[in-house]
Amino acid sequence: MTTTICVLSGLVAGGYSGAIIRAVARAVSPAGGRALAMQTVATGIDYHEEIVLDDLAHVGWRGISGFITIANAVPRDYLEAIRDAGKPVVSIGNEEPGFACPAVLVDNAGGTRGAVEHLLAHGHRRIAFIGYLGEFDIRERYEAYRSTLLDHGLQPDPELLFLAPNNLENGGMVAAQALLAAGLHSTAVFAATDLNAVGTMKVLQAAGLELPADQAIAGFDDDPRAELLDQLRETPFLIGENAATGEQRLMPPPRLYQRSKDLETYFDGNPGAWFAADRYGPWLVQLRGMGVRPQVEVRARTANQLGYVVITVDFGRNERGLDGFDPGAQIEGLDFALAHASHVRSEYVWNVLLAPNRRLVAGVVERSVLQSFSDSHLDDVASAIAEAAEREAWLPGRDGTWRRPAELSLDDLPPTYTRDEGLAHALHMLQPVVGQAARQLGITPEVLWGLSARPDLVALIERELAAGSPDS
Repeated sequence: MTTTICVLSGLVAGGYSGAIIRAVARAVSPAGGRALAMQTVATGIDYHEEIVLDDLAHVGWRGISGFITIANAVPRDYLEAIRDAGKPVVSIGNEEPGFACPAVLVDNAGGTRGAVEHLLAHGHRRIAFIGYLGEFDIRERYEAYRSTLLDHGLQPDPELLFLAPNNLENGGMVAAQALLAAGLHSTAVFAATDLNAVGTMKVLQAAGLELPADQAIAGFDDDPRAELLDQLRETPFLIGENAATGEQRLMPPPRLYQRSKDLETYFDGNPGAWFAADRYGPWLVQLRGMGVRPQVEVRARTANQLGYVVITVDFGRNERGLDGFDPGAQIEGLDFALAHASHVRSEYVWNVLLAPNRRLVAGVVERSVLQSFSDSHLDDVASAIAEAAEREAWLPGRDGTWRRPAELSLDDLPPTYTRDEGLAHALHMLQPVVGQAARQLGITPEVLWGLSARPDLVALIERELAAGSPDS
């Protein structure tokens, strides 16, 4: 009698189930056996929304030697009927409570711990979980995610759990939309499957986020599509155009920027900056998924939920930045932009790059010989961003010349520059005496600066004040 193995699966295609079914067929074929696949979810129904057909038939059991069930493809009573019929059954990726059978299980705990610890090692503390908890593997991964956070002194936040309706790409998209709607309170996401991760990335990138700078994504499964994306990110296959010379060269996607008016102004003349060729315009969303950047890259370690940025953890030497400050933060192309100032570029650097990232310009570093920081001391520290900004003459003075920040006050800057006193303080700018006087007088600083150009009005005011003086 020919050995026939029936594989029961919610879906009989896809990277996971399809790969298992093909592997079973390859295993039984050399021995003259056959492999059959039975889909247990009705066509057109989202897998896991309604898990199996209510009237799943026992068709052809007499000619079947044994069954393999993938995940929770069939309910317990169906498994019991197989056993009662004298047929052996092996489960892949699931342990049905109350039903004993051989099971082939993924190391969900070890794989998840490795992925979450990878995110933790990069400074992430607010790590969201995306997955479908109706499946055994995913529940194990969620518990491993929780236990890994606890082992690192972090309390899992239930508000960072976002349920996917399935393990597929569209399931990740649904969960990612919920993540955005909740306000994106995470800095990283652990997706329970790679397809969930792909869907999550598509939604976040479509919302304008830069990955992994705005949100790091880690998945589970080694899905071929996710592996392909990783390979594409490392392969020089896109045409890049140099911002200084116009030279064209094949470049890996993460080395390129998406061309825009602002980025062209910022990177103009910079030989280290490259744009994706204009011919890729219709595929911008796909390019961002491969790593092409739509915004100037700001590189900084992520603060944990208490606002600490871990800098050094070593025997007798422990350092952390307070309130999200990372002294090692960098802004790509900043040195060149500051050394080659223009009015548009200067305003872009101030308003778009420095003001929104003020916490990375200067801050406080806490240092201690103990990991508990119980005997710590605090130091005011300037980052490399601050050092570059203070070194160069890139801000416009009232006389039309370029000045270093220490030579100007906020009052001196054009009105189109954001009035950010914290940034001015971080760059050691002059105290805004005119601004303080204007606030005391209840007028705008521009009025006082206007008076400085009208000595006749100043003389008139002085005469009026003298005429109204009690001593006159």
